[in-house]
This record gives sequence, C-alpha cells and structure tokens, in this order.
Amino acid sequence: MIPVFIVEEHNEAFFIWHYAVMKKLMLASNNILLHVDEHSDFRSPRLNQSIDDLDRTNLTDLYHFTYNELNIENFIIPAIYQGLYQQFYWLQHPYPNLSTTPKSICISSSDSEGNCLISKTFQKNEVNAKTYFKWLIDPNYQLAQIQHLTVDDEFPDNQLVVLDIDLDYFSCNQEFKILQGNIEITEAQYQSFIQDRYHYLRVLLGSGVSTRVEDGKYYLVFKHNPYSSNVSQRQKKVSESEIVKRIKKLVGFLQHNNVKLQLVCLCRSRISGYTPDDQWKFIEDFLLQQLGEVYDINVMSIDEILAAQSLNQPLISSPD
Repeated sequence: MIPVFIVEEHNEAFFIWHYAVMKKLMLASNNILLHVDEHSDFRSPRLNQSIDDLDRTNLTDLYHFTYNELNIENFIIPAIYQGLYQQFYWLQHPYPNLSTTPKSICISSSDSEGNCLISKTFQKNEVNAKTYFKWLIDPNYQLAQIQHLTVDDEFPDNQLVVLDIDLDYFSCNQEFKILQGNIEITEAQYQSFIQDRYHYLRVLLGSGVSTRVEDGKYYLVFKHNPYSSNVSQRQKKVSESEIVKRIKKLVGFLQHNNVKLQLVCLCRSRISGYTPDDQWKFIEDFLLQQLGEVYDINVMSIDEILAAQSLNQPLISSPD
C-alpha cells in the first residue's frame, strides 16, 4: 500500500519525509519530488540551528527542527541540501510563457556552518558547479535538477516519486502580508506559542520568530522575515466544479504517465489560510477518493504519528 500522510501545514512535510526514511517507506537519497502546489515553497532558509548538526535519525530533534526552524515555504531547499531529492518538479497551473526547460540548482551553506542555505539555478549543461560558482566557500554543496510542469506535460521520470500535494493548488485564497517587529506578550500568549505547533506565526515565519523570557516578561522576537510572496496578488479561489475538474486532471496526469509512488504527503494549508476554510474538506475528500481509485492507499495523519511517538511537546526556542 502507498502511505498518504495528511499534514496541516507544509513545513511538516520535512518531518514526514524523514519519518518515512526511518520507516523504510522511501529511499534515504536521490528521490524525485513531484510538488503540486500554488506556490513553489522554494525559499532558502536562515536557521538558528545548523542543519549540519541535525540528527536525521532522531524524531525528537526532527520535530523541534521542523516547527522551530522551518516555515511553509522554505522546507524543500533543506531536504535537497541533505541529498533527499535529486530531482524537483513543480507542477503548477499553465500560464503564458511558462518555461518547462530543465535546469540545475546548486545549494550550499553561505556560512559553511549550515545556518544560511543559498541556492542558484543555471542551465542544465553547465555541470561544472565549482567553476560556475567560484564564490562558493563551502565545498559541501548539492546539485539537483529542477523543472516546471503542468498536467498537460509528459513526465518521464516516473519512478521512485514522492508526491507532495498542497490543497491550495485546487483553490487558493488571496495572499496577505506579514507584520514585523518585537512584541511583549502575556505569559498566556507565551504558553500558547510554545504549546501550539500550528501557531500562525510559527507556521508562517519558522525561524523568523522565537520567544524570550527576561526579567519576568515574555516576548515574541522577530529576528528576520523569511516570508515572501511568490504569486501575484489576485484571487484564486474557484468553484467546486472547477476543483473537481482540477483534481481529475491531476489524477489523470498520474495515470497517463504511469507514475510510481513511494508515498504521498497531502497538505491542507487551512490554518495558514491559503486553502479556503469552506473548501478544504471537500477538496481533501474528493482528492483521496480519486487517488484511491488509482492507487492502493493507506491514509494517516501527522497527529497520529506524533501521538504514537509521544512528540506533542512544547516548542521552546533554542537560545541564541
């Protein structure tokens, strides 16, 4: 059976992938990621904790790293940096002048310590990354192939695929901006932040927000703003009939290309607000129904996994 993991917000895919590797549900390296999403989620993170020091076999460490360091649009670059994926395909809606030409990407740590990951794309035939990136200090870089796709394109790399679906691909709310600043908060608000792994600031900003307790006072600390919109400011919420059409086209794409799946990660994006609150359940139910008609699937939620591993822990920020 093909496992289908349901997560609330997209940074949780990072935890799911490593959990799947530990449970031998996917390979530990050189996988193909098919990312079906309204957004690329391909931002480079700035991390308080070095990713080079992350114990990928320790679920507790992975749990805290996922919720304290990553946000909903910068979780893919770290996975490629770790070698988890060698190919990244972003399946998106067609638009004029969309290039589907494969490119290569080089990902490295700008500080050589695994705290600030950077990426640079170049033409696929420019394979000499060391020559092309003379400014790279860290020799520990990862090269991967990236490509944009639509449901109308062919997908020849159909083996060992990890399918990553965000429900906002099928209907998406309008984008919004993020408030920046340092804020004193109450103890109750502090407790709410460290206890709630889906606190909206944690979901949206990842390592860009942390907490501090000083002289009996509680603070939210905004260190930097890793959030950046990468879609235009227009409404992308569509009707249920259009949602049905989009889901059927996606499943048809998988069938037509005979895509062999290792696992599926299905992200709701309802707490962050990208998937409309009055549509996410309809989208999820119909998508699972359609996938179940093509694949033998076993659906489980991240809550079930965390409960089984006793990982519902307070998310206290690491000291600087």
